[in-house]
Amino acid sequence: RALKAVFGELDAAGVEDIAGQAAAPPRVSAVWESWKQRLGGQTAKVIDALLLHGEMNTTQIAIAIGTRRQNIPNLIFKLNQAGLINKTGGRFSLKQL
Repeated sequence: RALKAVFGELDAAGVEDIAGQAAAPPRVSAVWESWKQRLGGQTAKVIDALLLHGEMNTTQIAIAIGTRRQNIPNLIFKLNQAGLINKTGGRFSLKQL
């Protein structure tokens, strides 16, 4: 009942789904889909994770895509070669398109 009251209050306040607000324009989504098809496999999963969660460290990326942390540097290298990734400290994010 407590959660129902909280969610009812959120609905009444007009709070919207955060994911819906963060949706990329169709052109940008199409470009990322193209990159995911081109790179494939776990590299595509990294793109999805970074699109969904934003800036992440290697451990967070590994958990998000369901792989070992030791696999992440190779995946980051592929994204870096394609010029698609930023590194700030120990955290990674996708470049703005």
